[in-house]
Amino acid sequence: MSDTLKTTNVKSFRILMLIFGALTMFVTGVFYAWSILKTPFKFEVAELALNYTICLCSFGFGGLFSGIFAKKIHLKVRLIIGTILVGLGFSLATFVTDSVWLLYLSYGFFCGFGIGIIYNVVVGSVNAWFPDKKGFSTGVLMMSFGISTLIIGNIASKLFNIEGFGWKNTYYLIAALIVVTTLIFTLIAKLPSAEDIIPPPSKKTSTGASEDYPASAMLKRLTFWKLFVFFMLFTAVGSTIIGFAKDLTVTLGAKDSLAVTIVGIVSVCNGIGRLLAGEIFDRLGLRFVQFTTSIIVIVATTVSLIGILSSSLVVGIIGICLCGISYGFSPTISSAFIASFYGMKYFPTNLSIINLVIIPASFMSTIAGTIGNYSTIFAVLLGISIVGLLINITIKKS
Repeated sequence: MSDTLKTTNVKSFRILMLIFGALTMFVTGVFYAWSILKTPFKFEVAELALNYTICLCSFGFGGLFSGIFAKKIHLKVRLIIGTILVGLGFSLATFVTDSVWLLYLSYGFFCGFGIGIIYNVVVGSVNAWFPDKKGFSTGVLMMSFGISTLIIGNIASKLFNIEGFGWKNTYYLIAALIVVTTLIFTLIAKLPSAEDIIPPPSKKTSTGASEDYPASAMLKRLTFWKLFVFFMLFTAVGSTIIGFAKDLTVTLGAKDSLAVTIVGIVSVCNGIGRLLAGEIFDRLGLRFVQFTTSIIVIVATTVSLIGILSSSLVVGIIGICLCGISYGFSPTISSAFIASFYGMKYFPTNLSIINLVIIPASFMSTIAGTIGNYSTIFAVLLGISIVGLLINITIKKS
């Protein structure tokens, strides 16, 4: 009787963790809406682009900080640290006038680093309650993180233009939303104890790791570096395509209003891809989703390239939407790989390390911008996708 009650309580609690974890990911994912949130700042295009790069790099290092100190600093304390940094970052950004360095410090470093900490804690703690449905829980979290740009970003854009409210109050509102939501999650967040009866993983979703590898041991394995390069290339392709989505559709003949709508649809596709990847992993296993990941990104870039070469808006939009779905696979599948290959004991640290792929990948869109010609850009991205497939074929547990 007590075991049944305990099992029931665990089922209810882990659903609660997933709901508030998803809400926390949703509000913190707004930092990806930089293309909208940068509107009030009148700096050079290159300076604003650099701020986003700083933010992405800080995000990676924030996750690394959280992972390294996962055993030494309680997850609630790490969540509070991240919350303070994000609240401070958005608030300080409202004082930016002529100094781009204050923007780099506030939005670039404080927001990026703080959200990186929160991201790492949420993914690690929520997934710990779902060993039987790790793909599903990761997919829900990542989908919530991905669709934030579409919803909160567009709301912020409208609030910017409301007389008497403006961008500064919008930034304060975003800060308050993140602080309140994350603190609510902090109140309930915890890892399962030995007494909690959690459904065991199935054979398909079992980590399958013969042992738990600390970061120092993981970094010595060739397989990890293959994973790192593969996800770096994969992330670079996805982030570059999404970054060019609006301009590309305009080039293919779309009106500006339609182009903005397409960007929103791509964000939805990104969220769908994250959830789809989790479902495929749960139902068909890691090996199947491993190759699905490569195939879908190759198909997406190929269709996009065909749309560009044929000047077909419809084909181009289909390709861009497929790119959004393929990009959604990356964060979900990288989490599954790390758990499957290196175990769950050191998962927060190991996950934060693989997430550092975002740093070198963030420079790809800058490089692509120097090429200028879309057909050349997408031909290069297709080549990168094929190289990624060749690396993927060699990735096996070892």
